[in-house]
Amino acid sequence: MSTDDGLITEDGAEGAYLVASQLLWYRDPQPTNDAGISGYIQFGWNDSETQLFNYYFGAGFTGRALRV
Repeated sequence: MSTDDGLITEDGAEGAYLVASQLLWYRDPQPTNDAGISGYIQFGWNDSETQLFNYYFGAGFTGRALRV
């Protein structure tokens, strides 16, 4: 880590990011129709000494073609 001109810089920071999603509910379970609700989770990590957060977790739902 160095502080040139009042700016903090860091070399060699590493991290990883993981995303998983799954279709949880089918509106009409036909093989050609993927309308429904999916859930997802996200996780992120870094070993930085200059970032405010070193971990991230998120989760949510998405809908596709839910109107009749």
